[in-house]
Amino acid sequence: VNVHNGWNANHAALNGDKNNETDGWGDHVTPFHSPQGTAGEWVQDPFGFAGYTYTGPGFRLPFYIISPWTRGVNVYTEHCDHSSQILFLEKRLAAKGNPFTQHEMNTWRRANMGDLTRAFDFEHPDYSVPKMPNASYPSTDKKVPYGIQNETTALKTEQGFKVMRGNPTEGRYLVFEANGQSLTNSKGFLVGSQCKPKHDAKEQRFVLHQQGLTKFTITSAVDGKAVKGLDGIYTIWDLGRGEGYTIQDTASQKYIALDSQGKVTMSKTPTGFAAFSVKLHMISRHRRVGNFIWLSIALQEIAE
Repeated sequence: VNVHNGWNANHAALNGDKNNETDGWGDHVTPFHSPQGTAGEWVQDPFGFAGYTYTGPGFRLPFYIISPWTRGVNVYTEHCDHSSQILFLEKRLAAKGNPFTQHEMNTWRRANMGDLTRAFDFEHPDYSVPKMPNASYPSTDKKVPYGIQNETTALKTEQGFKVMRGNPTEGRYLVFEANGQSLTNSKGFLVGSQCKPKHDAKEQRFVLHQQGLTKFTITSAVDGKAVKGLDGIYTIWDLGRGEGYTIQDTASQKYIALDSQGKVTMSKTPTGFAAFSVKLHMISRHRRVGNFIWLSIALQEIAE
């Protein structure tokens, strides 16, 4: 991809395959799916195993987007399935003056699956040619397991963070930063405090609980409770183009603002927060295999 003369004008999207990517372990998280009875989504299992069941989306799998506009340690957080690429093509061709509509896609998928547009930051591309590591040709007759592998090591996850792109969804620790400060739980009150390089301070981590497509209640990672000043229902929206996220109180219609001195206020003017998805090292009873979306050959987090 990166040596082609069209590197600065194209992207490559690579899908994982649900039959080959899970190594037989499967995914412990129930897939996001439509309410029972949704038109075009629920069927009676003709084989008699699942009864009346949803047809998708399926469990989580890797998906890469490789391009100059998705490079960096990023994670696209909107719900996606294969129809997301069709939605992206609809948006792309409409912008070029050649609109089309895929009529077979039902209303629920159109309303709930991401169209991938916010995965791209067209305002801040990186057209430099990335340096790729030299990989040896894989053995065709290698004894397994490779290295020292057992159930204990298979249950480990990497610790780290990714910069969020796309409208948020549930299932991750989030840190919100603006003007060198992070939203912070200080003894049950919302304040600002200096950003941490690894975004790992517990008092700066929050969890979203979805109340609608873009509406959430927010709790602190400290005690699982809402903090004073962040205890309503909020619309959280990705502005796109690297401008960050707005956090708007649905009752007052005002936005949370955070200045360089750590002062939190409610304002009529939106503040664009950088949002980081943070994953801590932990051991689970189940292997974490299925992933949401991978961008720029960077591993997406696995939901805690």
